[in-house]
Amino acid sequence: MPAEDRTRQIRILADTRRTDLLRRLLRAPATISQLGAAVGRHPAWVRHHVLRLQTAGLVELCETRQTKGYVEKYYRATADSTTVELLGLTPVDAAPCVVITGSDDPALGLLAEALRHDASSPELLVLPTGSLEGLIGLRHGIGQIAGCHLLDASSGDFNVPYIRHLLPGRCVVVTTLAHREQGLMVTAGNPLGLTGLQDVITTGALFAHRNEGSGTRIWLEHALQTLQLAPDALRCLPRAATTHHEAARLVAEGQADAAVGLHQAAAANRLAFIPLFWERYDLVTTAEAHRDPHVQRVVHQLTDPEFVGQVAALPGYNATYTGASMEVQC
Repeated sequence: MPAEDRTRQIRILADTRRTDLLRRLLRAPATISQLGAAVGRHPAWVRHHVLRLQTAGLVELCETRQTKGYVEKYYRATADSTTVELLGLTPVDAAPCVVITGSDDPALGLLAEALRHDASSPELLVLPTGSLEGLIGLRHGIGQIAGCHLLDASSGDFNVPYIRHLLPGRCVVVTTLAHREQGLMVTAGNPLGLTGLQDVITTGALFAHRNEGSGTRIWLEHALQTLQLAPDALRCLPRAATTHHEAARLVAEGQADAAVGLHQAAAANRLAFIPLFWERYDLVTTAEAHRDPHVQRVVHQLTDPEFVGQVAALPGYNATYTGASMEVQC
């Protein structure tokens, strides 16, 4: 990020009212009205500050919902790991919290909700920055947990080769959140008759790319290389999507013809889905962070039978190994 952009972000965050709003959006997406109710302010006041955060690239519109004749707009935090560090990782109400950076996953929302039902549990803040960014942040002590699903093409393994490369000399704990299915998300009815990546290219379909450093983007680059195709063979939207659901919404709204993403995201947005691959999504902590009782509480929740059942019920998810942990000496 250019220095002038970082300076602008710091100035925006110097206003504690905006850091309050940003921290709340780190917890979960929210509407202007919901934020206003949470902070006791008029929606017009909230809108002013949210737009300032949006202009600085710290917040973005992530979803619109048609409700009782009007459109609800949901905003979420898009700050990178450096901004999280600037925020000090301190929640609004000074309650204990655990920060997960890295790849996004709908099961993390289920995890956060389960923890909210237990008053003794820490609050879970989830910031989607991409798998690689999450591991790099973990190396620098930003956030306690990194979520990732990075395919190592040479070994066929997920995550561990990247962990060894990015965290040399460190001992880490890798806990599986789930195995999940990804594929082509296309308009309902699949009007272009797409069956795979080759069809996306030959038909000239407009493609919603994912952000650099995301596990999906890394898989896609490897898949194109296997097909002996250049990355620019895809006709892409100018701006990359940062989450699976954002990519799915771009297709659902007609801004793109196809995207690679989760079966769950395709189902939630009523899109057709063409399966491409299964992957393992892991939560990674350093051994030091893993000893923190708040982190242990989060990891322990992964083995709760009710939570495992909720994960297994997500379309395209396999929870057989949810909660399974291994220690990796890098």
